[in-house]
Amino acid sequence: MEVNVKKNILMTFCVGLLLVVSAAGLSACKDKGGEMSEILKQFDLTDPKVVWQGNIEDAFSADKVILLLRKTTYYQELEIKHFAFNNIKSIRYSGPVDPSDYGYEIVDFRQIIIVELNQTGKDRVVEAIKYFETLQFVKAAEPNYSATPH
Repeated sequence: MEVNVKKNILMTFCVGLLLVVSAAGLSACKDKGGEMSEILKQFDLTDPKVVWQGNIEDAFSADKVILLLRKTTYYQELEIKHFAFNNIKSIRYSGPVDPSDYGYEIVDFRQIIIVELNQTGKDRVVEAIKYFETLQFVKAAEPNYSATPH
């Protein structure tokens, strides 16, 4: 009986330790050094989100997602790491990252990012859209309708 009690105590301790280590690791990965907090300060988080209303039956490319970021005047150039999503092959900005680079200022300017996925398929595109919609700096995410589906 005493052996079972010791096993239960040890098991409870190990599970608790595992949970603490996992939680610490996840929070460190998501916002290492407060970098994401600083990035979020650069976006207008009151800019209303738009939720994709399409479905997997729509005609769209099976390898890309188009992101519209929330309004900003700082024009942060985000990198793949800022999205914390494992299925990103590459990202590229469509149009200027910062409109002042082209000698003009646009009120309500929003950056557009094209995300190319590692693992492709319409189901992967829908999965990515649902994930990107949870990111605070993303206003809208949708599939690439301009391309012919594969």
